[in-house]
Amino acid sequence: MDLRELLRPPPLDLRLERRGRWVRFTSAIDQESERFEEELQQVAGELPLPQRHAWLRWCQREYRLLQVRDPGGRAAYQAVVYIARPRLLPLVGGEGTARKLGTAASAEEERQGLRLLRELCQEASDLLTLRLQPRRLDPQALQAFVERAAEAGFAPCEPEGITRTLLLDLRSHREELLAALPKKTRYLLRSRERFTGEIRVLDDPAVAPACQAAAAAALARTGVRASPWEWHTLFSVARERPDLLRMVGLYLPGRADGPVAFASAVRHGETAEYASAGSLDDPELRKLPFNYWLLDCLFDWARGHGARFMDLGGVTAGGPDDPLAGISAFKRRLCNVEVEVGREMLAVLRPVRRKAVAAMRAVVHRVRAVHG
Repeated sequence: MDLRELLRPPPLDLRLERRGRWVRFTSAIDQESERFEEELQQVAGELPLPQRHAWLRWCQREYRLLQVRDPGGRAAYQAVVYIARPRLLPLVGGEGTARKLGTAASAEEERQGLRLLRELCQEASDLLTLRLQPRRLDPQALQAFVERAAEAGFAPCEPEGITRTLLLDLRSHREELLAALPKKTRYLLRSRERFTGEIRVLDDPAVAPACQAAAAAALARTGVRASPWEWHTLFSVARERPDLLRMVGLYLPGRADGPVAFASAVRHGETAEYASAGSLDDPELRKLPFNYWLLDCLFDWARGHGARFMDLGGVTAGGPDDPLAGISAFKRRLCNVEVEVGREMLAVLRPVRRKAVAAMRAVVHRVRAVHG
């Protein structure tokens, strides 16, 4: 067993009243917390998948869940913080990240929720830092979030997640969508009809090793770090909630042993998001515009479940020094509507301990650099 698992702190389940609000701060979910989420989504809209029980139910990472009721007793705010602990010093504390934070029942409840989140992470946890990664498609809503987070003691920081993306409008019929694309892009998408292999929905963990190999090959080509999502969770959610997560894999003709490429998307209410992808360095595969085909399948899935827009999963500025320039160029052939979706905010909860961890990491980095 991993040392971090052995040293994981005991279960936490705090229930208290603060700022005139009923608050629950816990490390476990149950029927009560699920009912709260259902009630909240009726007034605040669907939460992004990493902030939902549908994901937490299968998640193997350490997390903290905050739920807040307003002075009238109504569900008002929910936030999930995922915790990463340093491998060498797990007892020193962890780094918390609230990924893809959704909206609250009102602006005031978000303001109070952010304050409570910071306070409880500092008081009732051993976190060194707390990072907020909001998900907003409206620039005014994003700026308002930043201002509320600043009032709660967070400061702008260098982002670790996606902050800009391309947004494809799915509201028109598929043929209308194709007609609006460049001629070459349209041809590549339609060439899927002549493909003699298969594109299958993936929800069986038995194909996880093949997907991991494809993802590793893609990462090796770009040099970017791996996704924080676990394979076990991806397949479990895809099987249990096919309306919220879809994975598709491409099988070459006569090679049914496993997919040589895959792609996945998640749905956050009326917006779906291209989440992850991978492909092997296979000569036969490289002759095909497979990325277009897989994305096209995800477009069909998203539209079929009521999504009005498709977030293409982030985009970079490009240029000769950008390892993701090719991927961003590929996405821009499908859409040119670029939007800002996030600005990250950070609160340093235990500065002395954080400096100790940073110093230890620096030493390890120097040792590795010397010894290869």
